[in-house]
Amino acid sequence: MDCKEQLGIDLHIHSDASDGTFSPSEILGLAQEQNLGAIAITDHDTIKGAREAVAAGIPSSIRFLTGIEISANPPPSFPCSGSFHILGYGLGLDDPILNQTLEVLQNARRERNPQMIRRLNRLGIDISLNEVTARFKGGQISRPHIAFLMLEKKFVSSIDEAFDNYLGKGKAAYVDKYRVDCGKALKMIRGAGGVPVLAHPGLLSFHEGEPIESLSPTSPDKPVPDVFPDTFPRHLLSGKSLPPTSLIGGRVYRGRRRGHAFVGDMIRTLKAMGLRGIESHHPEHTPSQVAFYAKLAKRHGLLVTGGTDFHGSLKPDIQMGSGRGDFFVPYALYEKLKSEIGMRGEECKDEG
Repeated sequence: MDCKEQLGIDLHIHSDASDGTFSPSEILGLAQEQNLGAIAITDHDTIKGAREAVAAGIPSSIRFLTGIEISANPPPSFPCSGSFHILGYGLGLDDPILNQTLEVLQNARRERNPQMIRRLNRLGIDISLNEVTARFKGGQISRPHIAFLMLEKKFVSSIDEAFDNYLGKGKAAYVDKYRVDCGKALKMIRGAGGVPVLAHPGLLSFHEGEPIESLSPTSPDKPVPDVFPDTFPRHLLSGKSLPPTSLIGGRVYRGRRRGHAFVGDMIRTLKAMGLRGIESHHPEHTPSQVAFYAKLAKRHGLLVTGGTDFHGSLKPDIQMGSGRGDFFVPYALYEKLKSEIGMRGEECKDEG
């Protein structure tokens, strides 16, 4: 047996180029300490962290993938809220369309920050954008940085409190941001030679009266048994009462399994748009969710990936490679992803 097969990997890591607190060089060093077989730096809407890691030099003991996490809008026919993010792996860092689009996204983030600061000031929270920028040098400023400064200045007792009371969606200081259409994001990643993967689908939520996740759609004359499989991600129901029949995007879903049907159809749509994988392994996914999304990926011929979503001290309970201590992503998933990246590279040569 190849000794690397026993190593864990972490394909979802944030550096201080976005909202992490470790530099790319520190991440490489920590990956060595943790004896990880492969990692990817996947900063929000920027490839600066991946670029810095490559420039610093990748240790020979670690396999490294360039990466990104793009904030996107869900497909129009599948409305949902939460973190609809698309991961991209194996990107060509100098791709012009990729870099132009990321500049637009970063500008939108920069324009959003002073608006949130002004709202906080009106609520009696005395912080400034200059303070946040001085505290977090080098990276793009975002809500977690503002929350961290609020914690340091004792306006809140935790980062969660900052989001729950002020910065979370629908709260008094929240300002929405520009997101790229998911079709454009998928096309952009593939155009840069990369492999697009749906990030942490278990963190998505669906509005009351809309379905939540099946491995097959239902028709008006063919209801689904009114039971939950053991793998159903039950927390998505959030205690809300859903009608027995839901009409979304011209489709009718029936029974309590219509949530499964919804996500199955959404994945099928995303695959047709260019999606190549699902991040089933994530610290916020329950074991049943991991199994559900892995099964969904297999059903649709997609890759399975995973990572801790490591942010350093902004999420102190999540450690690189091990999450909360019991998290493990097998090296074999990296090898399958790497193989797909190689095939994408050949496709891009042919297209060029």
